[in-house]
Amino acid sequence: MNSASANAGQIYVIRNEGTEAPPKVFHLDARSPVKLALADGFELRARDVVYVDAAPLAQWNRVVSLLLPTTGAVQNAAYTSNAVQGR
Repeated sequence: MNSASANAGQIYVIRNEGTEAPPKVFHLDARSPVKLALADGFELRARDVVYVDAAPLAQWNRVVSLLLPTTGAVQNAAYTSNAVQGR
């Protein structure tokens, strides 16, 4: 896991048994060596889905990345408007 982008405390394994029962969801925590050692004993099965949530910094970076193009577009529109009006 990349500690800059992954949240080691939010690891999930989703296991679908193939029956009509809902899938089982296991929450694994790998923030400390002891917890990581315990998680190492968890055996994955074929077709298990492993999901690792994003780290808070990565989530913040995504928000900023979504906002920056918008602010750039507003600045470009204001510049174009001023240029057309001769300011």
